[in-house]
Amino acid sequence: MTKRSSKRSPESKARMAKLMRSRQDEIGKRNKERMADPKIGHRIRDGMQAAFGEAAEIQMRG
Repeated sequence: MTKRSSKRSPESKARMAKLMRSRQDEIGKRNKERMADPKIGHRIRDGMQAAFGEAAEIQMRG
């Protein structure tokens, strides 16, 4: 079976890649801003600790 080529032109692919990079940059920027808030960092840490505790409990039972 042969791979079918994409129907998009190289210019379209380049535009889409640029758009996706800009979206990822914006998401990263917003995440960094959120993580700067100590309350958010504590919530994430507490949630990860709780998830780890639950996973360890399940492993001990299993």
